[in-house]
Amino acid sequence: MPSEYALSLYSAITRLNVAKKGYTALYVRSDGNDAANGLTWDTALRTISEALDRAEPWTTIFVYPGSYEEEVVISTPDVSLISPASDSTFIRAGEDKIPLTIEESVTNCNIINFTVEASKTPDNTGAIELKGTRCVLKNIVVGNDGWNIHVSGNSNKISNISAIHKAYASVIYIDGNYNQIYGNVLSGGSQCQYGIVLASGSSYNIICDNYIAYFKIDGLGSGIIIFSGATQNVIYHNNFGGNDANIKNYDTSSVIYENYYADHSNIDNGAGIATEPYLFTDGVDQRPMAQIDGWRGVNAPSTAHQVWKWSALDSYQTVQGTWSLSADSSQHLGVLLTNTSNTVNDEIAIPMLAYSTNMPLHLRCKTSADSGVISVIIDGEEQGTIDLYSSSTSYNVLKTINVAPPRRGMCALRIKISEAGTGGGARAYISEVW
Repeated sequence: MPSEYALSLYSAITRLNVAKKGYTALYVRSDGNDAANGLTWDTALRTISEALDRAEPWTTIFVYPGSYEEEVVISTPDVSLISPASDSTFIRAGEDKIPLTIEESVTNCNIINFTVEASKTPDNTGAIELKGTRCVLKNIVVGNDGWNIHVSGNSNKISNISAIHKAYASVIYIDGNYNQIYGNVLSGGSQCQYGIVLASGSSYNIICDNYIAYFKIDGLGSGIIIFSGATQNVIYHNNFGGNDANIKNYDTSSVIYENYYADHSNIDNGAGIATEPYLFTDGVDQRPMAQIDGWRGVNAPSTAHQVWKWSALDSYQTVQGTWSLSADSSQHLGVLLTNTSNTVNDEIAIPMLAYSTNMPLHLRCKTSADSGVISVIIDGEEQGTIDLYSSSTSYNVLKTINVAPPRRGMCALRIKISEAGTGGGARAYISEVW
């Protein structure tokens, strides 16, 4: 529990900030008095509900560590509920009661640093019912026999959530839209079936940078389950491990990429991406990370000073043949620089920043058994060839060639087909260069 000094300093700083913004501050502590004015810690209110009854828009309610046995319902917009320590500030409700509800009419509500527990809530409700819009749940420990957090509102941010191992259904159940779920540690143990549920009708939600593990119930558990009708959701940069299934996807419109899966082969292609896609129920991650938290760049080669992302290039020049940018979800950047005429001497020129006159050039390619061979030319000087043939791997393959640019700085990188593929169509697939 925070010391009196820490609470005094916390209170003083927040009062200054509140005063600067023109907000109102109210204070709550479990030994307070609901008949007091609630304007300081010494005259604090006893219940959060009383503070909410008095709150107007732009009120911040500071809650002293302790246990608050009540049903907290927020119906006023632009209200913040803040405690200095989530592990010692508890909102609890009795059986068949919901500890914390943010009503549908509420916007811009912030809930920060609490433990929210329910022994059992009514059917199809969570310990936290988030119905509002543009609200924030942050640093919350939550537990319930059913759903922990039910998000039916839109455009909310939910981060730094951890779950008490007493949930039997899911930690976060989403049937709203445009919500962001990130930076959470969700661990199910042997009782909770799902980490995150995207229910039918939930669309355009973003789920990223979460640790989702140990959702195991008789082979039926899943880190994330996407039901049919949950459309256009984006799931990327998450760590999965120890689940019965990491992802179950029943709606193919979801975009899923660059997650880490502990049960994958995870052979590194040299740039942190696994050489093979990861298959899950009714879906595939075409570019999984080879190591946990791999998207943070910890495994990027030290020579990777410059990366070309073709979706941002507008200055390449076709020298010969037919070249274009083309979408392909199987590649690291989701787009490819492709040659569609598949003819020897087809060539493209690309601006290149050379950071050394002796450097490795890396190309992330899509290879196959009927691919061709390309020549690499820098400022008119032949550097060698790279074959795109492969019989074992086909996605996100890193090819490296040592090159000697004539000078440091901007050069012209030219890629030319020196041997056409036998399969017809586009054979020179290159998604990234550094």
